[in-house]
Amino acid sequence: MSNHEGSYMLNKVLRLLEARGVFTTLGPEATRRLVIDIEKLSRDHDCNSNEILEGMEERLGICWSCMTAQTDLIDGMCASCREQEERVQSRYRSKQPFTPP
Repeated sequence: MSNHEGSYMLNKVLRLLEARGVFTTLGPEATRRLVIDIEKLSRDHDCNSNEILEGMEERLGICWSCMTAQTDLIDGMCASCREQEERVQSRYRSKQPFTPP
């Protein structure tokens, strides 16, 4: 089970840092490293990277799924993670519904 409150609190902290100009001062690369480091720390507290980055993925240039710097983000996911998600969804959709004997 995820620590949703912790995840959303970290999202608010990132938004405060952005609003106060910290990300501008750091620059894009240092900002990405900082955010990725924060997400790594959050794993010890069962936080969810999708919730931490929600609404900021494209601006930060970080894929919420693999937590790497990316430029081709759609809905916060890079091309590789989108392809992987599509394969999983395709397998799930192709399974026949269970019918009891």
